[in-house]
Amino acid sequence: MWEQDEELGKPYDLELLKRFYAYVRPHWGTVALTVVTILLGIAAEITPSFLLRSAIDGPIQNQDSAGLWIYAGAFLALALISGALEAFENYISTLAGQRIIYDIRTQLFSHLQKLSIPFYDRTPVGRLLTRVTNDVENLSELFTS
Repeated sequence: MWEQDEELGKPYDLELLKRFYAYVRPHWGTVALTVVTILLGIAAEITPSFLLRSAIDGPIQNQDSAGLWIYAGAFLALALISGALEAFENYISTLAGQRIIYDIRTQLFSHLQKLSIPFYDRTPVGRLLTRVTNDVENLSELFTS
């Protein structure tokens, strides 16, 4: 009878995070660019509320329609910038995640090639294939999300 899978670890495992860092480290530039893009996107998302406050206190209160057009243009510019940042963030985070997953899959394949024949005799193929596929797919979802 095949033994059951090991118990799941605690939700926050420092040793596991250290192991993931080894895969993230070669791609630190892309990951850092992702973080910067996220921060810029947050700034672009919260700035319209400040513009709205200024528009209400300024041109709307003074009934200055010409001044209001400046704020409308700023709102439009921020919407375009926010959309561009979101698209770039999606692209760059997916790129970083896929590069990390490529490294994990390459190392995993190399490891599976080095295992002995008796290991494959003892281990059900379906279980091994399911574990490799599902675990890597879960990591892929983690890194690309």
